[in-house]
Parts: sequence; structure tokens; C-alpha cells
Amino acid sequence: MLQETRYQKIRERTNIPFDETHIKHQKALVELWNLAYPNVTLTGLISDQWKEMGWQGVMVFFHLRICCSLQKHFQYASFLTTTFRYHS
Repeated sequence: MLQETRYQKIRERTNIPFDETHIKHQKALVELWNLAYPNVTLTGLISDQWKEMGWQGVMVFFHLRICCSLQKHFQYASFLTTTFRYHS
């Protein structure tokens, strides 16, 4: 039952489209940056700095089609910080 509940919550999150105007989504992007580059200040949500992390363009949110995608990156960065920083 617990696994099914968790699975349902994950499925619900995948139905939430990423919205670059949503403050919570913007904060999550900044947190993702800070996990990868804790000693480098992000100059803005639209920045060439995102290319350093491997994104193709300056507008990282353009590539995030669903919030779950951002959440997966954030979870990876949170739990495997050393590995994430190495690959960023």
C-alpha cells in the first residue's frame, strides 16, 4: 500500500508542467545550480552558465518539459552531490 501511494504521488507530479514564472520552480532551479556549483553565484535564470551544467542553451527552463524532470535532477544532485558536481 505504501509503495502504491508513493507511486501515485510521483505520477501526479509528472502531470505538473514546468512553469518558469512559478516562484517555486524558479527557486528549485537556483537550488539545483547551488548543489552543482556551491561556490559560484548564478547570474540569472537566463544565463550562459547553464551550459556549464550541460544544458544546450541559456534558457534551462525551455528544456524542462515537466516538473518531474527538474525534480529528478534535484534528487540526483541532493543524494549524490559529489558525483553530480563531478559531472556538472
